[in-house]
Amino acid sequence: MLLASPYLTRDIARRLAAIAETSAHDWLLVTRLDAPAVANGYLSVEGLGVLLGVGVRIVDCARLHAKAYLVGDGFGLVGSANLTGSGLGTTTATNLELSVRLDPAEVPGVRNKLLAWAGGGKNVDSVRLEALAAEAAALPKAKPAPPTGTAAVAPTTADVEQLLADARDRRLWAKGHYGDPHPDEWRAESWFSSSKKARPTFAVSDLVLVYSVDAPGVYAVVEIIDEAVHDPEFVTAQTGSEEEGERWPYVNRTTPRLVPDDLALVTAEQLGFSGRGLQNGHKKLSLSEFAAAVRALADGL
Repeated sequence: MLLASPYLTRDIARRLAAIAETSAHDWLLVTRLDAPAVANGYLSVEGLGVLLGVGVRIVDCARLHAKAYLVGDGFGLVGSANLTGSGLGTTTATNLELSVRLDPAEVPGVRNKLLAWAGGGKNVDSVRLEALAAEAAALPKAKPAPPTGTAAVAPTTADVEQLLADARDRRLWAKGHYGDPHPDEWRAESWFSSSKKARPTFAVSDLVLVYSVDAPGVYAVVEIIDEAVHDPEFVTAQTGSEEEGERWPYVNRTTPRLVPDDLALVTAEQLGFSGRGLQNGHKKLSLSEFAAAVRALADGL
């Protein structure tokens, strides 16, 4: 199995890994380890790691732009689609892509070309992936625009790019809640509360994916604007439940960063975790995980 794609998202990587793990054939992925692509959610470090973990050989080929997928010597596709959810049509918002199936006689020639490129590339290992993640996090970013405190104006591509740039030097989280998703609740300054077990370590300027455990999926991104305050009376007043105030007494206030006009859910499969994985209601994220979720959410704009 020979795959060539500059971009790879975690959900597609997990699907490929499940197949590769039980395959009797050798697998080779030719890609391009590009730090901006990682920072902007197009290339998943975690996804590459999953493939390495099941024995897929990965080669970094500088300036790779081709997308080609070969199985043996008799089947091949060449086209515009990357190994991403939007490229392959597994997400709600998909790209307009076109691929052509090769004549079996053409497959060996394409294979030889890809192998020649791989021969001039560099093998990828876990150490190289760690360095790539660090390089992405260290990228310079534009001066951030201050939060507006309102998302009444529909988010734009520029808002998404600014959010991804800001994420490079922020702490990143997913915060779960029970019940249906309610995007309107996050379009202006809002709040969430955390378990009584311990004061949460959220800090001002942290970025948070809002995750509905029941949906399930992420549907908004907010920024924390104050430290956690122990305020069970506030939670009780807002929810009408003393039990809620006792169980979830620590309150952080938020401002919106990305709330699509139409409800869009980034699924558990795309995220690589589920609500059950949110210890005490929240989970710290890597830049690659956060960027992939933002990019998937932005596909619905």
